[in-house]
Amino acid sequence: MYLSEANGSFNVHKFALDSPTKVEALTSFKKHPVRFLSQAKDGTLCFSYAGNLYTMSPKAKPKQLNVNIAADARRNNEQIVPVSAGARDLAVSSNGKEVAFVFRGEVFVTSVEGGVTKRITNTPEQERSVSFSPDGKALLYSSERGNSWKIYETKISRSEEPYFYASTLLKETPIIENAKENYQPEYSPDGKEIAFIEDRMTLKVYNIASKQTRTLLTDQELFSMGDNDQYFSWSPDGKWILFDYSIPGVPTGEIGIVASNGKGKATNLTESGFQDFRPKWILGGKAMVWFSNRDGLKSVAQGGNSQVDAYALFFTQEAFDKYRLNKEDAALAKDLEEKASKADTTKKKPTRM
Repeated sequence: MYLSEANGSFNVHKFALDSPTKVEALTSFKKHPVRFLSQAKDGTLCFSYAGNLYTMSPKAKPKQLNVNIAADARRNNEQIVPVSAGARDLAVSSNGKEVAFVFRGEVFVTSVEGGVTKRITNTPEQERSVSFSPDGKALLYSSERGNSWKIYETKISRSEEPYFYASTLLKETPIIENAKENYQPEYSPDGKEIAFIEDRMTLKVYNIASKQTRTLLTDQELFSMGDNDQYFSWSPDGKWILFDYSIPGVPTGEIGIVASNGKGKATNLTESGFQDFRPKWILGGKAMVWFSNRDGLKSVAQGGNSQVDAYALFFTQEAFDKYRLNKEDAALAKDLEEKASKADTTKKKPTRM
C-alpha cells in the first residue's frame, strides 16, 4: 500500500510483490490529495482527506469518521510583571544588605547589591507593614486572612543561609491570630516583644516568650480615619514609645509618649494646639524630632493646607547642652571624650597577691 500521484492527485494504490507492474488504485479522490496513510494488522486502512479522517476495510469503499473534539478556551493566568513602580512598606535589614517590600499585596526581599529577589509570601490575601527583626533573621508583617487582619512571622529554616533573598526554605508562623483586626507590627529593639495596633485605635504589646499581651493606648489617645493609619516608634532602649497623640474632641494632633511596660499614663509632649506629627528618636533616645505647622503659613481656620517645619525636643540637659555647642567646642568635647575613653582602656588591673 502506498500513495501515488499516478492518476493526477495522491490516492491509495497497491501492487503485489510478485507483480510490481500490476498496480491497482484503491481510491479515486479528485480535489485534494490523500495524506497520512497507515494500515492496521487486519488490513484496515486509515488516512486523511480534505481535513477529515477515513477508514477503509479490504474490498470496501472509504468511510468518513465522525470525529467530535470538545475544545475549551485556555488561558495562562500566570505572567511576569516587572516591578518598576508601586512597591510599598520598604524595610532595610540591620546589616544593610537586604530590603523587604510589599508589591501587589505580597512580601518580597531583594539584595541591595546584585538585584536578586526572593518572594516570601504567595497568598490570595493582602500582606503589608513588613519589617525585619533587629537581628535580621525574621520578617514580621500583617496579612488579611480568614476575614480579618492577622500578624505573621517568617524565618529562614536553614542556618547556613544568612539572607532571605538567597534562601531556599522558609517557615511562616502566626503570631497574633484572632477575629480582631491586627496590623502595623513592630519589633522592640531587643526583638523580644512586638507592638501592634488592634481594631484601629488600640496599641498593644505582645511578649514573645510569655505570649501575653498588654494594652498601652486606647481610643482615649488614638483616633483613626481608617485602618493602618496610626504611627508609633520604639525608643532605642525599648522602654518608651512615641506616638501621634489624638486627644478626644481636638481635631489637631500632638506628640505623646508612653511607657512600654504598660505602667503609667500617656504624656502629651507638645501641647501646642497645632498639628504635630511623626516623631522620631535621635541622639540614642535622648531627644526627638517631629513636624509641626505651628509657625508655618496656614489656610483660614486651619481647614486647608499649611506649611510644616521640623522641631527637636531634648529629654536630658546634657543632650541639650551638647547640641548647643559651636563647632570648635564640639570638636574639643569629642577629643576629650576620646582621650578619656582611651585612658580607661589602658588602665592596668590591680594584681592579686
